[in-house]
Amino acid sequence: MYTRWLTSFLPQVIQRRRLLPEFGKVLVRIGQEVQPMDVVAETMLPSGMVLVDVAKGLGCQIAVAEEHINVKMGSMVSVGEILAYNDFLFIKRSILSPCNGKVKWIECGKIWIEEVGVDYKLLAAYAGKIVNNIWGRGVIIETNGTLCCGVWGNQKMGYGRMRYFPEQSTKKLCAADITKDMRSEVLVAQYCDSVHVFNRAVEVSLCGFVFASLPSGMLPFLENLNIPILILEGFGNYQMNKLAMDFFSSNEGKEVVINAQHKIKTGQRGEVFVFEEPGDVIDMQAAAKENIDNFEPYQLKAGQKVKIILTGYHGEIGQIEKIYPSIQKYPNGVCSLSAEVAITEKEHVIVPLDNLEIISI
Repeated sequence: MYTRWLTSFLPQVIQRRRLLPEFGKVLVRIGQEVQPMDVVAETMLPSGMVLVDVAKGLGCQIAVAEEHINVKMGSMVSVGEILAYNDFLFIKRSILSPCNGKVKWIECGKIWIEEVGVDYKLLAAYAGKIVNNIWGRGVIIETNGTLCCGVWGNQKMGYGRMRYFPEQSTKKLCAADITKDMRSEVLVAQYCDSVHVFNRAVEVSLCGFVFASLPSGMLPFLENLNIPILILEGFGNYQMNKLAMDFFSSNEGKEVVINAQHKIKTGQRGEVFVFEEPGDVIDMQAAAKENIDNFEPYQLKAGQKVKIILTGYHGEIGQIEKIYPSIQKYPNGVCSLSAEVAITEKEHVIVPLDNLEIISI
């Protein structure tokens, strides 16, 4: 019996892939120590093709237009450079390049220009050692620390000093709570329902947010935000579980990585990572190499501490009493492999295995 979800609050050795979106150049070597803001690889992101209709611009036939084109396929052109020129009966017409780029194709009185792309630099994001070089694509970084996983992120990454708002457990975070002295910090809070909070965060240059939950109606806005947003419990109005609260409370003031990149299909989740000195770290190097991105299935068994997710007991922490060998049927008609979880000594619930997250403390 397996689950995809594991949250470990123990210091451990982990490995993380850092990959370019397109083929490029790796700038670091195996064995090199890197810091979160170090550039480990770079590439040029394509910007697309630009079509220039010379025949239409000169107001002539296609065959005539091709005679007046001044550039050749493969040549580089700059903005404002003359691509074609026609001087007929004292009427002068020029076709200028609308962009910087490379002439990819000329046909039927038209020119296709591949626009110069945008430089993309891949940051290490994690402090650690380069243990593998993925040629032309990126690197694998090995580091030591503790982490807390989330259920959703807006695909951004950030790095900064963490500030925890324990007083926000009974109220919503508002724009007035964010001050200029929070510049370059990662804020952790329970809940927020106002876009003004995020606008204020952009003004003071915050490095990211971690929330227990947020309203689902804010999803389109959050996806387009340039700072990382990580949600721990889900969309709605859920309280942060006690283990996560203890994690953030004990690590307040430390430098953290907020990785809000998640992939639903592979089970990859966002995370908050806190670097730890190697001497304080449990030797989990073999497991880290086996499970390089921490997203492979983990075996469930009786006695494990788990967190219940996405049910009527969402966020509750309990212990697996037993795992049923056969499929269980629920009142809503769903059939699933399940486990009995003891939330307290008197309260036991039956939960689908897919709704259990292993907690390592």
